[in-house]
Amino acid sequence: MLLKKLSIVSKHVFSFPSGLAVCMIAGVLLATLTPLFTGCAKITAPADIFPPATPAGFTLLGGGDGEAHFRWAKNAEPDFDKYKLYRAVARADSFRALLELRQTEYVDRFLEYETTYFYYITALDFAGNESPPSQILDVQPLNISSPAPPGNLLVAGRNNPTLGQMEMLLSWTPPNISDVMLYRIFRGAASDFRVEAASLIDSSASSAYRDQRVRPGDLFYYKITAIDRGRKTSLPSNLNSDRLLRNVALVSPANRTKFSPPFILSWSAVEHAAAYQVFVARGPMSDVIWSSKTINKEIVYAGPTLTANTIYYWWVGAFSKTLAPEINSFSEAWAFFIE
Repeated sequence: MLLKKLSIVSKHVFSFPSGLAVCMIAGVLLATLTPLFTGCAKITAPADIFPPATPAGFTLLGGGDGEAHFRWAKNAEPDFDKYKLYRAVARADSFRALLELRQTEYVDRFLEYETTYFYYITALDFAGNESPPSQILDVQPLNISSPAPPGNLLVAGRNNPTLGQMEMLLSWTPPNISDVMLYRIFRGAASDFRVEAASLIDSSASSAYRDQRVRPGDLFYYKITAIDRGRKTSLPSNLNSDRLLRNVALVSPANRTKFSPPFILSWSAVEHAAAYQVFVARGPMSDVIWSSKTINKEIVYAGPTLTANTIYYWWVGAFSKTLAPEINSFSEAWAFFIE
């Protein structure tokens, strides 16, 4: 009789919308089978209590200069979730969880040279079961090597009277280590200057520096060295230089005068300038409506139509290098009037 009822249900179920069909099947089955299973307990899946395997091949690849580099084999369990790395400082009986991660390699940084560190690793599954620990590894990350030289040194002059800015901006890429303490900045007037006490001008804790002991027209060359916490010094960085250009002097239209067609903007040439950028705006050094780059000392305005009875502003910037992304020196901003 039960099989007959089920057969009838399955035969006619597709005459209903899918959601209604499922509900009807469930209702028929429940009404039919309930008397048969009234005394049965609820069936639940067993809890996952089995931990993953201990991560294999936990190895110290290298330790020194305030760092410890580890690698291990990847767990293969389908329910594997992540690893947990433990560390103890000075004694192997005070382990604390350092971090959780999913990759199979890790570099612990910013360690003390003379301190011994102890490590082990475990694996966890999605249920939170944790594997037995790996073997314990110890390392004393002594100051072994000098830092690599800083890379990609860039030097850019900035001479902007509006902002009161007159400086050389230096930036570089730090070496890929964690024990750099500071950088030393060396400067010379020629490209063959020596990196020595006489050419040392300052130091910096970051990978950027502003040299404000400069004047318009100055050409300086720079190199950088890195110093680690053990006082070991890197070789010098690459050489880079720039010249602080003099400010651009505007010529026409003169400040606060009427500007008439053909709207030619002109200025005095700046010695050593590689190119110029001209700006026309609705405000002094703001709200630019047109800009153009040129190697000449004048340019014809080719922007949006200038509105009558309106005041506009213009200024010019000079580049010290052909491919420089930023302007080296600026003129003042002058105003002109359109009738």
